[in-house]
Amino acid sequence: MTCAPYFYEVFTKLEKHYYGDDNVYSELIFQKRMPDECVASLLGDNAFGIFFREHTMHPGKDRECLAELGRVVPDCTLRRWPIPLPGLLFQMYTCLENKTEAITNQICTQEVEVLSNCLPTADEIKTTTDENKDVYVRKIQCDQWAKACTIDSINSDDIPSIYMLLPRPLSAAPLSDTCMSIDSSHDASSRLAAYQRVCIPEKDREMWSDGTGVPELSTSRLSSSSFGSSNSNSFWKFSLGFICGMAAVVGAAVFWDRRRKENVYAHVVTLNPPNSLLI
Repeated sequence: MTCAPYFYEVFTKLEKHYYGDDNVYSELIFQKRMPDECVASLLGDNAFGIFFREHTMHPGKDRECLAELGRVVPDCTLRRWPIPLPGLLFQMYTCLENKTEAITNQICTQEVEVLSNCLPTADEIKTTTDENKDVYVRKIQCDQWAKACTIDSINSDDIPSIYMLLPRPLSAAPLSDTCMSIDSSHDASSRLAAYQRVCIPEKDREMWSDGTGVPELSTSRLSSSSFGSSNSNSFWKFSLGFICGMAAVVGAAVFWDRRRKENVYAHVVTLNPPNSLLI
């Protein structure tokens, strides 16, 4: 619930700019950091934040554990800040996670290919930034790399880099263990790591390096009395947030699909039937 307004605003802006001036696509490189409340709830030192960070980095390792968890997790709801954790929803998620391994591998294959094509090698990134000590110049260079992997790919109807399209601090996450197994030469992972070291602030990278996350925000923390409601209420609160997140993902997918179709239709020539009258 703390992140839904942010993602809604992003996708609304994306839709608005798409039907407006294409030149403003540069504003859609998600370099801006997510709101503190969203970062604290999604990646903080809480039950959900710890799970989200660890699972983002180690989905392959977690897959076997999740299969076992799904069989033994109870139906009750664990009331923890920032969101309650319904056992029933974890049962559903663990089942789906084990059914989507092929899709995850396909996404990783695409990501490795995109990063290998749109980013310079790790040595080139280091050399370029070492030669340009000026902070402003380095920022311009970072924006150019990000644009090449996101906006330029989108405009060419190619698949953009998911890692670099995400807002900070999500874009500071290292390549997952599943993607690393596909990137056997570690070329794509080294390019991404070099880019992150140069272009993403250290505070965003640190929360992924040791898995400690960010401290809970006192302004966003809910008191223990907030969780005094029934399990049913807690479940629906969590489900609403989950649905909002899924809606954001589906919205993005629909947007890219619509864009591809419109580009295809733009090249279709309309033919008049024989003996038709042109007015």
